[in-house]
Amino acid sequence: MVEVKINKVKSAPPPVHTVAAVVLMCVLSYLCRPSLEHIDEVASIDTFTKTVFPYLNSSALGWIRILFACIVFATTIKNIRVGTISSPTYLPNSKLVQTTLNFTGPNGFKTQGYFTQWSWFLLGYSFLSSGLIALLASSGQENLITPWMLRSALISFEVAAPTAFLVSTIVTYALWPVALKARGPEGTKGFKTECGLMMHNANVFFVLCEVCLLGGLPVKLSHAAAGPLWGAIYVLFSWSMMNYWKPEHGPVALYFLLDTTLGLKSTIMVLALAMVLLIFYVAFSLLEDALVLLDGGFFMHLLGMALILRIVCRVRD
Repeated sequence: MVEVKINKVKSAPPPVHTVAAVVLMCVLSYLCRPSLEHIDEVASIDTFTKTVFPYLNSSALGWIRILFACIVFATTIKNIRVGTISSPTYLPNSKLVQTTLNFTGPNGFKTQGYFTQWSWFLLGYSFLSSGLIALLASSGQENLITPWMLRSALISFEVAAPTAFLVSTIVTYALWPVALKARGPEGTKGFKTECGLMMHNANVFFVLCEVCLLGGLPVKLSHAAAGPLWGAIYVLFSWSMMNYWKPEHGPVALYFLLDTTLGLKSTIMVLALAMVLLIFYVAFSLLEDALVLLDGGFFMHLLGMALILRIVCRVRD
């Protein structure tokens, strides 16, 4: 059992330099945003109906994407209904006091405050919208497909796909080891639930299926500003909600990486996360380009999927 201490910290506003760094990140992302004309060049109906291999038609492609979306949303609903009990782990010099967060029962909706859930839901929306586009096109109802439907489907995948890899990698190589070292198997319970395993592993599996076996939706380097902007929005959300997760306790950071009481280290970690997200975006875009150039066939794509899943995902201590 975790010893619960009285939290003498009543508020934990982020340092001024951390706020400045996040604001700068938002401004730079906005200035580097692609134009609607450039997005429309990529977000065409053909982009969402073409397939990587000829064994699929656009109708089957659409239904598989819809199936992925249904699994995502069903997992989200189950996560809210079942809830979770967790204890965020903080670095030794943090002013925040560790506590147990009981996000069950009427507090089940608070489970959606984690970045993992944000990214998981965005992935579900991406598959839902891209699946609907493929189904509408295959049934001759292209007139129902609006430009904003195409744009949102593209941008949501461009953000959700690299973010899925980021989330799973951070869980596998940062959050899971830290929790395991601090509290043993008790500390990693949240990662080993059915919903936790789905959101940290199935997310990468779904994305790899799309890229390697299904439609090969693109992630364009010229749209890279969307990734850090998504991360910055979550950071601002995290700061605004610190006193909401457990009001009687005081401020709580759901992730030690977003702890606002570490001074300069808080800024370094936020900038590092933005840089890592950008790196994952670029790496994912290059991975897609490599798959096109190599053209290794179905079994080579399967082998590549298996290798990446082995590196990125984790299911046990």
